[in-house]
Amino acid sequence: MLGLRWQDVDFENRQFMPVKQVQREKGVGLVLKDLKTESSQAVLPLPEFFARARCGSPGIPAGPCWRS
Repeated sequence: MLGLRWQDVDFENRQFMPVKQVQREKGVGLVLKDLKTESSQAVLPLPEFFARARCGSPGIPAGPCWRS
């Protein structure tokens, strides 16, 4: 989940599409880079625990929350 950004998450459709990854670069530290292949940018189902953890968390952008 490192590299996942809020803009990559679609809460309405309960899915996300990772387009970045975190890599460690020598002498720089952690950097955000594009995924290596386009096939890595698959649309994936959003785990419910992710949405529950987000709902009501301070400092996290407002958006829809769902209940099962």
